[in-house]
Amino acid sequence: MTGLLLAVTIGAVFFVPVVDVIDSTTGEVEIEDETVTNDASFEEVYDLRGYEIVPDSETVEVWDEGTESWTTLTAGTDYTIDNEQGEIEFIDDGEVTEGDEVRASYTYQATDGIVTSIAGLLPVFLALLLLVPMANKVSNEV
Repeated sequence: MTGLLLAVTIGAVFFVPVVDVIDSTTGEVEIEDETVTNDASFEEVYDLRGYEIVPDSETVEVWDEGTESWTTLTAGTDYTIDNEQGEIEFIDDGEVTEGDEVRASYTYQATDGIVTSIAGLLPVFLALLLLVPMANKVSNEV
């Protein structure tokens, strides 16, 4: 019985902080004015910090030196975006030219990595719950 209580206590000590992390970091996260590149190239795919981008939430802008302001780009005409991977690629005939500075604002879903972490930790908690009582029983028999 002591082993079971110990296993439950250990599981709770490890699991409760993980639950707190999930509650505080899941959901949609907004990123504003992330620098995509300071030197645009048509031969590169640019990774954004977030992935699982909410469709149509992005605003991608290029710095226009002539007007000294940001110009909003058009998806499908100036760039393509892979929402799942969080990747942007510039289209050769679009508004972006080689060497341009480009920034992006977007919303992404911040759950995947945390859910994966919990799924990875669950076997550890289950092992503690099963192995500690068995070890306690063996030690009582010896």
